[in-house]
Amino acid sequence: PQTSEVDMRTLAEDSLELYQETYAHKGLEVDIAGASGFSILMDEQMASVLVGNLIKNAFLYTPSGGCISLTFSEDGFSVSNSGDVPLDKEKVFRRFYQPAGRREGATGLGLALVYTVCVNNGLEISYDFREGMHIFAVILKKSK
Repeated sequence: PQTSEVDMRTLAEDSLELYQETYAHKGLEVDIAGASGFSILMDEQMASVLVGNLIKNAFLYTPSGGCISLTFSEDGFSVSNSGDVPLDKEKVFRRFYQPAGRREGATGLGLALVYTVCVNNGLEISYDFREGMHIFAVILKKSK
């Protein structure tokens, strides 16, 4: 694949603009933080898939009136969104995983794809649920 230096914050800002317009009816509070962006050498289309899927899921699954937060640092970023029930940490990145009550028509492939893009580009992805927030964190793998 063709690689270049990709600024993930710029990709995220572009995705946010698109989805904020599309999901304006939900009245979501959206915040982006971090003084610096996170740049990585990778295929730009794969970077776009990674960032776009995380942000799209946040908009899709955040209840009306909820909040979405993106935070950037030099070694990664996180996408957080409000929710009521935690996802299964053991299954969240598996293909076709569908928690109870999820959207009809969802395929369960988005987070599996995000996971694969991370693994193939020296990134780690994790999921946590704290204080009513789903948190997906992407960081550079540490060298051993």
